[in-house]
Amino acid sequence: MKILKGRKEKTSEDEKQKIIEELLKTGKIKTGQLIDYAYFKELYEPYKEKKEQVEFAEILGINYASFIKIKNEIQKAKIIDYRDKKKVDRIKYILMQDSRYYSEEELENLAKKYNCDMNTIIMYIFCAGKNNEYTQAYTDILRQKRKIWIGNTKCSKGFSEKYAKVILDQSDKISKINSKKYCCRHLQPDIASEAIVYLLQKGGEIEKNFEDNDEMAKELIILKIRTYIKYRCMQQLKKPKEISYQVRYTSYKGEGKEANILDRVADNSQKLEEEVENRILIQEDDLQLKSIGQKYAELLMRNIEQGLTIEEALGKMESQLKKSQEEILKILRNYMIKTKKVRKNKDGGFILGE
Repeated sequence: MKILKGRKEKTSEDEKQKIIEELLKTGKIKTGQLIDYAYFKELYEPYKEKKEQVEFAEILGINYASFIKIKNEIQKAKIIDYRDKKKVDRIKYILMQDSRYYSEEELENLAKKYNCDMNTIIMYIFCAGKNNEYTQAYTDILRQKRKIWIGNTKCSKGFSEKYAKVILDQSDKISKINSKKYCCRHLQPDIASEAIVYLLQKGGEIEKNFEDNDEMAKELIILKIRTYIKYRCMQQLKKPKEISYQVRYTSYKGEGKEANILDRVADNSQKLEEEVENRILIQEDDLQLKSIGQKYAELLMRNIEQGLTIEEALGKMESQLKKSQEEILKILRNYMIKTKKVRKNKDGGFILGE
């Protein structure tokens, strides 16, 4: 087996377990703990000679997308014991065998049986391992109704007709944005149609769980459409990559000799793919940051317009968003820098932009 020069060896299961147990035992981490990039680097320091940052992040239960987000200071990442992830995968497999309402008691019994946190189960079943406002929404539904629908099921005719405008408009809008972004405009009508069919075939759980919450139902419909369209567009982006290396680089001149670039590409293709995906994720995260930042900025202005001071408005936002003022200000600051509403001066301070 050929090992790429300069790359560190993969960590064995025994070594992963040893690392996570050591960090938990010393109290440096706790399952469910939110960390930023500064603290991640502090944890990573003793292992940096043997582990890549991305691999160390995986040991902490932080996936690649979440790692890019903390690295770019977009949001914190949640530590999940990778052993818990295996337990959740097993629970998810059991639950997805039968699409139906599961009682709170049934889920609690499964959580106890596999020694797993209920919030973690909800997070992985409904929110792809992301602990966000939607995880909380599903948790709240379970607590209120004492049951929750798990599994893919079709939307009813009534639900489809009620949200027809949202489904059609958002499929068209999101597919146009993403097909342009991922260079597959010629497929936009097809991808939009596929997204509609996908939502109607798989979106029944939204109807079952949020039939009484119109606002959340709309948000989850849009989220499901956006996730599907992004996935389909990224598939198209990756397709020409294998061909492009040969088409764009037929030879390489160095030190007076002509060498076939494909030999070099063979050694560096993994690194190139990681770089491309990294750029895609950073671009996605910039858009996400602007969206979240705009939401926070609008909420701040609404609070101020109600006659509150900035300090009072931020205090109110703490309870509205369930985040600390420090986190809120950090997101607002990054949003204002990204949108060039402010810029840094040579002394590290901030001044208003144009």
